[in-house]
Amino acid sequence: MKRLLILLAAVGILFASCKNSKKTDDQKVEQTETSTKTDTVEKAPVVELTYRNLAGTYDTEDYQMRVVLDLNGTATWNMIGSLHWSEYSYIIKGNGVFFDVKEVDENTKPNFIYDPQKKTLDDGNGNIYILQPENYLTGLTNIDKSWFIGHWKSKKGDDERFVDAILMEEYSLDSLKSDAKFYFLKEGIDYYSTNLTWADVDYSIGIKRSAKYIDGQHEFDLYIPDPRADKRMIRYDISQINGEEVYVVADLYDFVK
Repeated sequence: MKRLLILLAAVGILFASCKNSKKTDDQKVEQTETSTKTDTVEKAPVVELTYRNLAGTYDTEDYQMRVVLDLNGTATWNMIGSLHWSEYSYIIKGNGVFFDVKEVDENTKPNFIYDPQKKTLDDGNGNIYILQPENYLTGLTNIDKSWFIGHWKSKKGDDERFVDAILMEEYSLDSLKSDAKFYFLKEGIDYYSTNLTWADVDYSIGIKRSAKYIDGQHEFDLYIPDPRADKRMIRYDISQINGEEVYVVADLYDFVK
C-alpha cells in the first residue's frame, strides 16, 4: 500500500511538471509572437513627405509673401509684386522643410512646418502660407499682349529685350492647347543641337493648357510667363529630344521696368 501511494505521488508530480512545462512553453510562444509583432511594428517603414506631396505655390493669407516649392527640390521666396526673389534648394524631414541644408539633426530648425491636413506652411514667425489651387499655376491665363511690354534682362547672360507696343504688333497672342512640359537643359548643353537626348535634360516644369504666350516672326521668338514668378518670362522653342517634339527652354528673362 505504501509503495502504491509513493507511485501515485510520483505520477502526480510528473503530471504537474508536464503541465507547468506546457504552460511555460505556451507563455514563451505567446511572448515570442508578441515580441515579433512589436518588432514588426517598430520596423515598419515610416512614410515621409516627398517633393511631390509639397510641390506648389503657397501665399500668405494677406497675399504679401509667396513660397514656391518645385518638384526638383528648388524653392523661391518673394514679396508678391516685387521684382526680386530669393532662390534656394530644399529638403524635407518629417513635416519640416529646410532651405539650403545638407545635414539635418535635432538641433536644426526648419524654415517651415508643413500641415498635411490644412496644406499650409508655418514659418514659425506668425506667417501661414496657404497652398494655392493647382490651376493657379496656369501662367496668367487672362493676360493680353501688354503683359510682355517692358525691359527684360536675361538670367543666363547679358541679353536684354526691350519690348514696346510697336514691336508687339509683330507678335501674335495664343494659348497652349494642352498641358505641356518645358524642359531645362543641363549647363553647357546647346539648345540648338539636333541630337538632344533625355540625358541632356536637367529638369522640367509643367504649365497648364490655356496659358497665354506670344509667337513672333523669328526663330526662338516664343515667350510665355513663368508660373513660378510674377514677372519672369520663358523664351522657348519647339525642338526634339530623342525624336520627340518638346518645348525646350532657351532662356529666362526678369522684368526690369
